[in-house]
Amino acid sequence: MIRNYAELLEHFRIEEKVKLDNYNLKHGPTIGDMYEGLTRDILDKTIPETADLKVVSGFIHNGISDLSRQIDCMLVQGSGERIPYTDDYKWHIKDVIAVLEVKKELYTNEMVDSFQLLADISRRYSEYIMQHASKEEIRIDSVVKTFEQLTGRKYPGRDFVKDLPFNLELIFHSLMVELISPIRIILGYSGFQSEENFRDALCDF
Repeated sequence: MIRNYAELLEHFRIEEKVKLDNYNLKHGPTIGDMYEGLTRDILDKTIPETADLKVVSGFIHNGISDLSRQIDCMLVQGSGERIPYTDDYKWHIKDVIAVLEVKKELYTNEMVDSFQLLADISRRYSEYIMQHASKEEIRIDSVVKTFEQLTGRKYPGRDFVKDLPFNLELIFHSLMVELISPIRIILGYSGFQSEENFRDALCDF
């Protein structure tokens, strides 16, 4: 029984993945394109038509650094620049809501490569914020609550974060980055045989 839209999409994903797994093709880049296309298609089905949101692939820029590496799948708002004679776009990072790195098979090498790409996205967003930070106040209630739960320390106030011990200051700034930067997701359709193996590889990395 399908009880909600998410379950419907999950059934769709499973059925379509079986078709792709059984498709007779041995060209690695094209196989990767098929799984990326499936991911974009599923994500696109979740977006209300009235929302000013799009699902695209392409490159991210921040007006400061060169273009990012090619991004498999991005959830974006606003408008970007279509790259001539392709289906890819160049999109400013301020209008990128989420970035998905898609892997048909996710093992250690693919995980490391994906983390490096997504870390580059975080760096580009930080560069943009440092130069173009809005004067508007950002609500950080969730960051304060999480910081206090993680550390057992009371939040000292924005003007006194710099006086925290280095490890606590780093935790606070990491939480802030997660609050305001694009969501970053690694999606593997298959790979590690168990969650324990995945966790071990992640910890080693």
